[in-house]
Amino acid sequence: MSEKPTQRRKAAGPPPSKPVKCTILLDVETHTKLAAGAAMRRCDRSSFAATILREGLRGIVAFDRNIPRKPADNADPAGEGIGGADAA
Repeated sequence: MSEKPTQRRKAAGPPPSKPVKCTILLDVETHTKLAAGAAMRRCDRSSFAATILREGLRGIVAFDRNIPRKPADNADPAGEGIGGADAA
């Protein structure tokens, strides 16, 4: 008997994100710069603003504290995060 080679699936990428509508207030000068920048790149203001925000927030990490996690053996929950025991 000959075995058929098993087919491997590709690794799953990140799930596609659903766009969320957001409203912001800009002063006239910032709005003008946003519109000019979008026009120079030949895209709409929304796409351009999303790109700028994505690049500016690249180093920011967000997580949901409602998702339960396994506690570490030596973890002290009172000393975690901003405003914890270490923030004095």
